[in-house]
Amino acid sequence: MKIISFLKKIGAITTPDEIIETYYQLKQAKIEKEKVIHQERLEKIEEIITRDEKMQKLKKTITQVANSEAPVLITGETGTGKALVAQAIHYGSPRCKNLLVRVNCAALPEEILQSELFGHERGFFAGGHKKKGRLEFADRGTLFLDEIDDISPTVQTKLLRLLQEGALERMGGEKTFRVNVRIIASTNHDLSQAIKQQRFREDLFYRLSPVSINLPPLRKRKQDIPLLAEYFLRKHRKYREAKKQIEGISKEALDLLVSYEWPGNIRELENAIERAVILAKGPLLEKQDFPLSIQDLAATEKTFPSPSRALREIEVYLLSGRIKKDNLMSKT
Repeated sequence: MKIISFLKKIGAITTPDEIIETYYQLKQAKIEKEKVIHQERLEKIEEIITRDEKMQKLKKTITQVANSEAPVLITGETGTGKALVAQAIHYGSPRCKNLLVRVNCAALPEEILQSELFGHERGFFAGGHKKKGRLEFADRGTLFLDEIDDISPTVQTKLLRLLQEGALERMGGEKTFRVNVRIIASTNHDLSQAIKQQRFREDLFYRLSPVSINLPPLRKRKQDIPLLAEYFLRKHRKYREAKKQIEGISKEALDLLVSYEWPGNIRELENAIERAVILAKGPLLEKQDFPLSIQDLAATEKTFPSPSRALREIEVYLLSGRIKKDNLMSKT
């Protein structure tokens, strides 16, 4: 009714027919906006590219988790796509109309991190004005705390209170602010070990992880490497000149990518593809377009098996010898 009154006041509408027409226009605009939001939600989950069976199950879990209000803890090695999963959860949730605010907890000293998260009142820092924290900006949205294992005991205590009561105070202030924020946290470390070493609060861990999602390393998703390589090729070849358009990846280069162990995971793969796109001289990405470190290590892995594979082969060898020995003993 306020909008109608305003439109009448400025003379934009004057008759009942115009009011009805305006109503339907606004309703249609709302429907179109919801369609866009729905499409964005679908696109975010589809950005998790995989053929791997376990990852397909994880995508279904992510879709289910997104519709809840529960905090989520995402674990996995560096470069496995934890930030992408956090985005998929936020944009797949009812909170998608509001902000997703990201904080890298490892990048900031303790006092600055506290200020970034909780804000501060005027005068707390010399010459500083009062400042809202990112928790206030994320109200009714989502706060993504990357590398959560690096936060100090003081920040842990304040974060625990926030999760329990939905309340915070700015640094240097006494007023309590209420916020409605969903927390998604991530780490590439084992928090259970940090708890044992008394570096991380156990009660905070349980508050953060009613739902926990563990992302596998790329070396355990070998069948996804060609798929991801093609995706990153399409993403980065737009920077090439039209007359040097890259059409694909040669079989030899693709075999190289699949044989490599990718310690930096998906992030390292994207970096390697981007580099190859820049250096490529022909219509296909070739083996020599990739870093020597990848070429050398991939060749080594073909000659010498990885420690885990070697250990399995030794165990099988010893076990088969034991069986043969037992058979001989039973015959005598």
